Amino acid sequence: MHEKEVDRTNRTRSEDTSVQHLYKGTLWKLNTNGDIKDNAAWLKRDMWIAAQGGLCYFSQKENKRLVLVDGAGLADAKISKVPGSCKENTFEIKYKGEDEEKIETLVFACETPEEYKAWTVKMKSSIRMDMPTMQLGNDMHDLRKFIITVRNRRVKVEEGQEQQFAPVFKAKLWKLKADTDRTSKDNWFEREMWIAKNGSLVYYSVKEERELVYYSPADLLRATYTKLDAKGTALPFPFTVNLPRSGDVEYAPADFACGTDAEREKWLTEFKKFGAGGPSRS
Repeated sequence: MHEKEVDRTNRTRSEDTSVQHLYKGTLWKLNTNGDIKDNAAWLKRDMWIAAQGGLCYFSQKENKRLVLVDGAGLADAKISKVPGSCKENTFEIKYKGEDEEKIETLVFACETPEEYKAWTVKMKSSIRMDMPTMQLGNDMHDLRKFIITVRNRRVKVEEGQEQQFAPVFKAKLWKLKADTDRTSKDNWFEREMWIAKNGSLVYYSVKEERELVYYSPADLLRATYTKLDAKGTALPFPFTVNLPRSGDVEYAPADFACGTDAEREKWLTEFKKFGAGGPSRS
């Protein structure tokens, strides 16, 4: 087990109201008291460093932007690499919490060494409080539109709730990796996915060794579906799932594909049963 974090289960986090940010992306976050060697103890989150220096994230549970570590906490933080993790590019943040006598620890991981360098450099810039000296026109981004475009919608199926997520329709489906070129087949991976009893889109993640909810019932209720032209895609029968903007947050579309047109029609029909958008044709 990694060093235990201070118990923050009942903490109420403040909402992020910033209109600019220094850096954003996705990070794996280790659960409180989680084992760094256990894939199931990690959750992937959309995160960003606000212009004021705070570390923020998008909460799937509350469907809003929240502050994980405020600017004052991050300004005094110590950031260091963590060995022995099941994920490469792991680092921790140690900072003074609300009770300044206690040091709190948060553990994160990045997908690539490049992302690790970018996140840690930006956080250390925040700690040094040298952000005003940067080229703000290049490094700062207007979030009045809040294009923190949320890319990660996945949440785990909680223990004891498995029956609600049992499949009513289950089949193979190709999924395009976020922010990649759909013309390259290397960017597509096949998964067994299903629509659950409660209207969620679910799959089993081999990487995380657990069932994950890709879209909630509320997501599918609001979603619209668009067939894509196969000429611009490595796979023959693609379609996109789009979620509407929610307040000041936008959601990145998700690209899927099927082996046959009949399979695509079946998926769109099943989606339509749970949503108001229904399939649309390009």
